[in-house]
Parts: sequence; C-alpha cells; structure tokens
Amino acid sequence: MKMASYERLQLHGMVEILLSYFVKHAHPKAAFNDKRLTTVLDMIQQNINKRISIEDLAANACLTKSYLIRTFRQTLGISPLQYINHKKIQHAQTLLLGSEMSIQEIAQAVGMDDSSYFIRLFKKQIGFTPQEYRKRLIG
Repeated sequence: MKMASYERLQLHGMVEILLSYFVKHAHPKAAFNDKRLTTVLDMIQQNINKRISIEDLAANACLTKSYLIRTFRQTLGISPLQYINHKKIQHAQTLLLGSEMSIQEIAQAVGMDDSSYFIRLFKKQIGFTPQEYRKRLIG
C-alpha cells in the first residue's frame, strides 16, 4: 500500500516529535578524554552509508587496531563493530519509515552489499525483519 504525500509528511513529523522528546530528555554522555575516539565516532557517522573497517578507523585516528578496540569497549561498553552495526540499523530504520526504498536499496544505503546479512542483523537488533518493521509502523 502506497502512502499519500500528506501521510508521509505526517509520519515524518511524528518521528521528529519523538526524536525531539528523546533528545530533550537525554543525559549527556561523559566527555571523552581521547580526541582520537571522537574522530573515530565522527568518521563512523560521516561514512554510515559505506563499508567501514576497523583498520581504516584506527589508521585515520592514528591508533593501533587493538588499542582502538580496547579503548572503544572501555569507553562505550561495546566493540566498534557493534557500534557501527547499531548505527547502520538506526539509519535503516529512518529509511524504512521515510522512504519507499526496497530492502535491498536500504541495505546498500547503509553500506551492506549482502541484503540477507542486513535482514538478519536488523532482526537480531530490532526483533522484526525490515519488511515486518515497515508494515507494523506504516501499515
């Protein structure tokens, strides 16, 4: 079922309202002592639509791969790969709600060439396949 333009705008507005609520009530994270970690987080955000390797992140921040993984886990509580995948799935959720892109197109838009892997990862993190997620929220 295709959404009318006004329905898509309404849905987008509702998502923005929800996001603003979470931003308003969010607690600030502890400041990072290591600016290199901030560089890594920025690089992930800027390249969320591409394939991101831990080696590239470490090299860009002038760190060894093992130091990056250890520091990342100590600071954020998860590995860099888990963080990257989490951010990619968040971006995919936005695309599922705000576009009519196919699941394969969304997988490619978040830097995953293998749509089967994307679907498995999405279901593992969200509890639904991307198609089920879209149907439940859009109808």
